[in-house]
Amino acid sequence: WFSGFLDYEFSPENQFSISYDKMNSKNYITDGIEDRIKLKIENQFKLFSGSMLLQSSISLSGFFNRHNDYALHPVEKYPVRIKMESITNDKWLADFFISCRVKSLQIKYEMKNLSNVLFDYLSDDQKDYSIQFNPYYPQMRRLASLSIYWKFLD
Repeated sequence: WFSGFLDYEFSPENQFSISYDKMNSKNYITDGIEDRIKLKIENQFKLFSGSMLLQSSISLSGFFNRHNDYALHPVEKYPVRIKMESITNDKWLADFFISCRVKSLQIKYEMKNLSNVLFDYLSDDQKDYSIQFNPYYPQMRRLASLSIYWKFLD
């Protein structure tokens, strides 16, 4: 593996980061992604006289030079040789995150694979931004989650 990471702070509230990972392995126990790049913008603000912390980020992840010669069989647990062109295409995925915290209560909303969320919302079902690493498992389409964390102080 070769990895690089760069973090730049525009201001105390705004940050930009970029990371790059390079894998050069012919071993069958890999995900088959040779190059990964991730661009991320993060924000952090205090509102209401500093009593609420608002955090957000948007990121763009790229998976390049994908090759998938082997997959791990989910039942027998041994490598199986496969050839599928559909799972070797380069992909870009966008993610979004927002969180607000007041004292011991945090509310967080995340959307993974934002492209699929937007195209489904716009009723454009002709485009599919799913990603698949292994043909034995379903495609990763999207994920939207709402989390509420409340730490009781007693």
